[in-house]
Amino acid sequence: MLEKLNEELQKALDLATGEAAGLYQPEIDKVIADLIDHNNPFRQNLPREAGNGLQYEGRRKTGQTSNTGWVNDTETASTDAAIARSPFNVRYRTILESGGVTTLMQKSGRSFRDLLADEIKDVTQLVKDLEEDGLINGENSVNPKQIDGIRKLLVTAGQELAMAANGANLTLDKLDEAIDLCLGMPDMLLMAKRTRRQLNTLLMAFQSVVNTKEVKGGFRLPAYSDIPIYVSPRISITQEQGSSGAICSDILIVDTEHTFVSDLEPIRMVPLAKTTSQVDKFEIRLSLALILKNTTHGGSRLKGITKT
Repeated sequence: MLEKLNEELQKALDLATGEAAGLYQPEIDKVIADLIDHNNPFRQNLPREAGNGLQYEGRRKTGQTSNTGWVNDTETASTDAAIARSPFNVRYRTILESGGVTTLMQKSGRSFRDLLADEIKDVTQLVKDLEEDGLINGENSVNPKQIDGIRKLLVTAGQELAMAANGANLTLDKLDEAIDLCLGMPDMLLMAKRTRRQLNTLLMAFQSVVNTKEVKGGFRLPAYSDIPIYVSPRISITQEQGSSGAICSDILIVDTEHTFVSDLEPIRMVPLAKTTSQVDKFEIRLSLALILKNTTHGGSRLKGITKT
């Protein structure tokens, strides 16, 4: 699959020369989007919606009261139901990385197309890592240029549960409790590789079969309670928990019906005007916001998972 993407990128770069270069830029952007999705089930299964404006603007339901309820056959609603909603907005943030091919590299004998393709792949990987880290760990109060990630949104919403005050080994009972804390229908368990191994050990100890589930992109992932398990290296295993400073990790439980990405500018490459004879440069950029539409239904967090 990756070799095919490499070939498609090189073909697109071949076409993107001369007076018609601009006509083929969408082809390059499409291949770059495929590269960032390659072997990336987390990104492919976190929904993305088109955004507009400087910020995402929405309304969250904060409460409801029935003003009629059960009725007789001829009875009508007395007054409208009292459904409380509060407006919220999330500003779009941008990831920008640049790359280039130096004249010296071009003189090495390799074609400019091959050199540029390699540089684009490397910069795309960097953008992929930055985006995933932001979607999971982003904290706008720490870095105002960054989005708030899933962990920060769940903590702010109060949707978190601790294994114990100073951390503890993972248990199925506690994981079930954390899943139940999400009032939606969770379809994503996001954890570190170490935590997945701990969960597998627990399931085998209880003589339970580790089920699998197919998700978008053709990936078949292990599942717990019919919820696919996504692994990310961006889930830290060195989080401090409690007064003892225990080193722990966590599990993020997500309902993607209420948690999604608003894309203002999907990933794309922008060739830069040549300002020096030393290098041909380009930039890869994207702009997005992470939205938690419903604070109680969008997810929950189980924290304080120590190393078994």
